[in-house]
Amino acid sequence: SLMEDSEPRVGAAALRGLARWVQAADSEEARGRALLLLSVGLAHGGAAGLAALDALMQIGGEDAVALAQGALASPDCEIAEAAVACVGRHGGRASLPLLLPLLGHVHWNVRARVAQVMEERRHVHAMPALIQKLDEERDEFVRAAILTALASLETH
Repeated sequence: SLMEDSEPRVGAAALRGLARWVQAADSEEARGRALLLLSVGLAHGGAAGLAALDALMQIGGEDAVALAQGALASPDCEIAEAAVACVGRHGGRASLPLLLPLLGHVHWNVRARVAQVMEERRHVHAMPALIQKLDEERDEFVRAAILTALASLETH
């Protein structure tokens, strides 16, 4: 019922609280109910979408990653960046290539986050895409993130 509150911050707080509830309940039923509510939050976007992604980041697991993957295409740069972070932290190796097309995202923060995830996860298969993007990238922050990722990946 808190998700339906007229104040968006109340709904966002309720969504964030679901992560703690899932951890305390420690049951598959609670996890399933929480993921369903978080999918609704993601569908609403905005503050609810960000809160849902925060909760998914805390919950983890492949089912949480699957929900976050759906938010990768969001036109909201903060939601797309949070989805990249969630998939990057909790996704298996097979999910990392799904992030590479976002190196061409219109917003610099999403592109930089993808480079950081590739570095953190030591995904050496991302090197060709990072090199290609480096040639095209004009944003200095993103270029620095790509160069850092490439330097780190070269040593592995």
